[in-house]
Amino acid sequence: VVRLKLYAGMQLPDASQSPPESTVTREISFPAEVVGWGTLRVKTSEPARVYVTGSDGLAYAPRTLARITWSSGDYFYYSRGEEEIRLPEGRASIEAVRGFEYEPVTQSVEIAEGRTASASLALQRRQNLAREGWYSGDVHIHANYNNHEFITPEDVRDQVQAEDLNVANMMVANSSGPHIHDEQYFEGRPNRASTPLHIIYWVEEMRNAGLYGHMCLTGLKTLVRPQHTGFANSAWPWDFPPNHAQAVEANRQGGAASYAHPGYNFTADPQTMSARELPVDLALGSINAMDVLSNSGEDASAGLWYRLLNTGLKCAISAGTDSFTNRRHHWLPGGQRVYVNVPGKFDYDGWVQNYKAGRSFATNGPILRFTVDGKGPGEEIRLPAAASVTIQASADSFVPFDTLEVVANGEVVATARAEGDGRKASLKKTLKLDRSAWIASRARGPYHRLLPNDRFVYAHTSPVYCLFGNDKIGSRADGQFFVEWIDKLIAMSEKRGRYKDDQQKRQVIELFQKGR
Repeated sequence: VVRLKLYAGMQLPDASQSPPESTVTREISFPAEVVGWGTLRVKTSEPARVYVTGSDGLAYAPRTLARITWSSGDYFYYSRGEEEIRLPEGRASIEAVRGFEYEPVTQSVEIAEGRTASASLALQRRQNLAREGWYSGDVHIHANYNNHEFITPEDVRDQVQAEDLNVANMMVANSSGPHIHDEQYFEGRPNRASTPLHIIYWVEEMRNAGLYGHMCLTGLKTLVRPQHTGFANSAWPWDFPPNHAQAVEANRQGGAASYAHPGYNFTADPQTMSARELPVDLALGSINAMDVLSNSGEDASAGLWYRLLNTGLKCAISAGTDSFTNRRHHWLPGGQRVYVNVPGKFDYDGWVQNYKAGRSFATNGPILRFTVDGKGPGEEIRLPAAASVTIQASADSFVPFDTLEVVANGEVVATARAEGDGRKASLKKTLKLDRSAWIASRARGPYHRLLPNDRFVYAHTSPVYCLFGNDKIGSRADGQFFVEWIDKLIAMSEKRGRYKDDQQKRQVIELFQKGR
């Protein structure tokens, strides 16, 4: 029996004295069950995310990379193949998960006092997208960021392999001041901890303190400087240069520029989103993609993306988790990811170039396949004055979802319900077009505890662009929407922007007017 006394109040003694009985507020006693302890040896056929629950309902992990999922609060560890775990006697359960292309595996085992039990989990592929030329990537991961725990590239590799992520874009970035995290790892090439199918590459998050938004600059050969703008008590306290200049430099190097975590509430007021300069930069041709899946809300991000596409500007889909891999409780790398079609040999530069071209889909679970008249995401179809196109779409997911949909110029034109156990759907539709259009496919479903970062199942392809002659995709209403958006951005910059002198402010305003 455990007896517990609780003391509280303003008259507590210091630590060297015994509390006076007059301050006892509660006495509690309760039985404590004494159990024996045994050992569990767990083997996984592949690196994996492993959840172990003891007979007491609590989570257990070995002395290795143990973390907590953001969405469900489940404790787990990253398996390197074989680990030993101390557990209370009784029945324990084990679950192994690896990315989106494997079937999750569960097993239970009896733990006996003073003995070692064994469990071997064989992970089986549901799909192998690399064989089809599709490779997954996360464009926004931090290794060591805002924490006192530090990890190595080899630790990052353990996480990336266990999540079966082909391309991990690791950020060199500041946080709230001048310190730059992980600059020592930037080499302008894949890190030595990479493997042929799991590439780790340190790149850059370009962060503005508030006015413009944050960008991920991938495929860099040299870091783009300044690496942040608008942060007080740093070498770059000014909101200058605007993001456009940094994005231009990334593209000049052969890399890509994308907007990260666009925001949570898409309205006509740019202050409700974080990707405020995005419409300017997309109009001026310096931005290649935006995160539709991220730690922002997918509905808000997709709303912004749809209206941008409706103006006739091309923008590839992207996904970035903003994972801090050195934190125990944070988003996990690859929890949202973008699959890119890379014809021929897979390498990092090829992945970046096809990512820029929009040969892609983004997902937190479902695997999408989508064509319009045989053309895939990122491609164009030239049509006569009026024509019909044949659309084929399918979704296959390791967690259940509800619907598969086809979207044209922001409107749903076809829907199919998931079949059987709710993990597969397909559709075929002939769509008559009377004007130029972008067409894409998406899937959606309810929350599942194996979504480590998100609140619901979501996947979306980049568009196929169907063009009638020289007629561009173009909605006057959406164009006017962003003209007014930029007017508000200019007003914000004039009122809140911090500039060294009038010349800096004038350059920013003139750039925004050009985008307008």
